[in-house]
Amino acid sequence: MSLKLTEGLSAGVNDPGKGLANALAGGSFGGMGIIVTFMVVIGFMMASLIAAKSVGAMGTDMAMKGAGTIAMGSAGFVGRRTLGAASAGLASAARSRPALTNNFAGRALISGLDKGAHSSFDLRNSKSFSTVAGAAGANFGAGSKKSWHGMEEEEIKKKEKFAKSLKLSAADEANIEESKKQVKDTELEMVTEQNNFKETQQKAQAAIKSEEESVANVLKPQAAQLKAAKQAAEAAKEKAEITGEAGDKQAAVRLTTSYNASLQQYEAEKEAAEEKVQALKDVAEQEKKVYEERRKMQQAYVDAHKENEKWMAKNPQRRFAASLEQSSITPFMVTGHANHEAAKNIIKDINASEIAKLTKQLEKAASGGGGGGGDHGHAAPAAPKPKPAASGGGGGDHGHDH
Repeated sequence: MSLKLTEGLSAGVNDPGKGLANALAGGSFGGMGIIVTFMVVIGFMMASLIAAKSVGAMGTDMAMKGAGTIAMGSAGFVGRRTLGAASAGLASAARSRPALTNNFAGRALISGLDKGAHSSFDLRNSKSFSTVAGAAGANFGAGSKKSWHGMEEEEIKKKEKFAKSLKLSAADEANIEESKKQVKDTELEMVTEQNNFKETQQKAQAAIKSEEESVANVLKPQAAQLKAAKQAAEAAKEKAEITGEAGDKQAAVRLTTSYNASLQQYEAEKEAAEEKVQALKDVAEQEKKVYEERRKMQQAYVDAHKENEKWMAKNPQRRFAASLEQSSITPFMVTGHANHEAAKNIIKDINASEIAKLTKQLEKAASGGGGGGGDHGHAAPAAPKPKPAASGGGGGDHGHDH
């Protein structure tokens, strides 16, 4: 009977307008018609094997296990790639819809779709089927534990593991080495200019100190003489006020006039000396500002190159992620969607690592760490901008489910 039924179904496949398959498919023998027909044929084959088992036909145990693996394994294979894939896609889309996520019915729907995405669609894993088969004395073997979600997760992990195993290309290594050389040259230049600046500042401070001492040596005796002249003028004035004599008055005027002239000369010389000292200090301060500005530019140049080296060190992963993003999503195949998810995870991992490093640097800076100093001279060349990851090559291996 099973063979005759198969012949009738086969007639519908060979001639879509005739046969039992056409009737089961409702007159349209498309993809779903094929699935329905396949399930009917499998069902009758299983029934035939159970019947054979019940009459003690030899070899039926082995035949049942083989048939279970082929028939139900194939049904699970198809189910995972149709119903399982559709459930996963719908569940993912539904999670971005507030109208579904914010009410009980919507969440129940998503939960049901999740079960479909996690289902193996292998009847041998069903307790009800196992009970019926056991009661009939049939053994169809162990069911597959695979699911669409599980296959995707496995494929994503494979891609992520593969990304971590990638090595730098010869061009990447050459670029990084060139960047390190430029950093080293700049750092050596910074050390040299720092030493030169310290020497220049020491000389400037020595010149300032010498000038201050020279001014003090000149002005100190003048200040003492000026003090004595002031005291003499005040004494002559007091005497003239007491005696009232013309000679005393003339002496007081003469000494006062001499004192005022000496005072003006002293103040002029003092101001000129202080201006000379201040000019030396201004030169030293200006050199310091130029040095510090230069130092900042050089340090920024070094930091930019080091960050660029870190960026280039992840170029293999970025290129691999870009190639995964370009892969097409093929229905019933787990690889395409898994590639896109793996690409997002790879880039997310790279960014998370870079953000963690940046956070650590900011914390160090906030606690008072970090470099200082600088040097004067020509401006440091601008650091090159990080190069975007080049798109290219294939997206790794393709997983298959059997």
